[in-house]
Amino acid sequence: MSGYAGTGALLKLALRRDRVVIPLSVLGLVAFAGGSAKSTVDLYQGQNAIDAARALLASPAIVGMYGPISNPDNPDSFAIFKTLLLGGVCVALLAIVLVRRHTRTEDEQAERTVAS
Repeated sequence: MSGYAGTGALLKLALRRDRVVIPLSVLGLVAFAGGSAKSTVDLYQGQNAIDAARALLASPAIVGMYGPISNPDNPDSFAIFKTLLLGGVCVALLAIVLVRRHTRTEDEQAERTVAS
C-alpha cells in the first residue's frame, strides 16, 4: 500500500465542498489586485507625485517590509509594490479559512458520534 492511498478521493471531496468558496475568493483577489493597481496608476499621474512617493518608499521600514522597488520611475511598479503584501495576507487568510472549515466539520461530527 502506498502512502498516498486515498489522496485522490480526498482531493475530489475537498474540491467539491469548496466549489463556491474557492472561485469566489479567487475572483475577489483578482478584482482587488486590479482595482488597487488601477487606483495606484491613477494616483501617481505626473512626475511630482512619483518623486514624492519615491521619497516615501526610500524609508528603511518600507524597504524592509516590501523589499526594494525595481523601477521607482514607473507607476506600474508602484502598483505591484503596493498590492504585494496585502495579496499575500489575503491568500494566507483564505488558507486559514479553508483548513479550519475542513477540520472543524470533522471535529463536530466526532463530537456528535461520541455524544450518541
